Amino acid sequence: MQILKKFTNPWFTSENVMSLSAPLIGMCVVFSCLALLGYLCGIELLYRPLGYDEATHPLTAISIFLIALAMWFGRKSPTSFSPYIMALVAALIVGFRLIDFYFSLTLSEIFTPFKAQVAADIQSGKSNAMGVNTAVMLFIMAAAVVFKQANKLVVSQLLAFISLAIPVTSLTGYAYNISAFYGQMSEPTSIFGCALGISILAATANAGGLKAILSTHSGGTIARVQALACYLIPLLLGFLVIKSFNTTAQQAYLVFMWWQFVGLLSS
Repeated sequence: MQILKKFTNPWFTSENVMSLSAPLIGMCVVFSCLALLGYLCGIELLYRPLGYDEATHPLTAISIFLIALAMWFGRKSPTSFSPYIMALVAALIVGFRLIDFYFSLTLSEIFTPFKAQVAADIQSGKSNAMGVNTAVMLFIMAAAVVFKQANKLVVSQLLAFISLAIPVTSLTGYAYNISAFYGQMSEPTSIFGCALGISILAATANAGGLKAILSTHSGGTIARVQALACYLIPLLLGFLVIKSFNTTAQQAYLVFMWWQFVGLLSS
């Protein structure tokens, strides 16, 4: 109940939510720098904190760093051209990864740093690659930053919402223990992917649908409660269904998508 009261509190205004963007950007910059430092110094814990689980690939860390930095410079100088360059470089990096996947090429390996460490991980039987889901997420986020810098806030907000579906699905997979949901996206990448997406959303909180949701009027309060319930209730019920039966990944995916559809209808 306390969480619900805080969620419906008048603190949730556009201005206050916009103030969250800067610290979230800072968190993403620190995360990406630590991951790259782990490769540089040979400290696996920094880019693979869960041992034999998925790792944060160097290109993933670089892309998150560039997008976060583009957001930061965009906040400091709304008319600056540097955020466009950073976001487009990030989009180019993940774009090459998508081309590699769809055409079975290895173009992204040409500019991948710390190749020896990545190769050593793979040879030892560990996973170390930028997943397609990660690449799609970062590509959409880079596009969202470009539109934000161009002052197309509603488009940026829409893209940020779409991109957030990927790390949220990944985290749901970790919660359900279903690898098909997260693929090669590591838990830290999922968490900071959410943070990066929310930072873009927060920066556009004074426009579009988010402005309406954050309204201090009763309609905004109801919308916030519905938004929270439409994710938490399906997540809980889906978890109970999966734990109750011998559910395959495909069945679990259908359960998850069905409850998300129900949540969408109820909102």
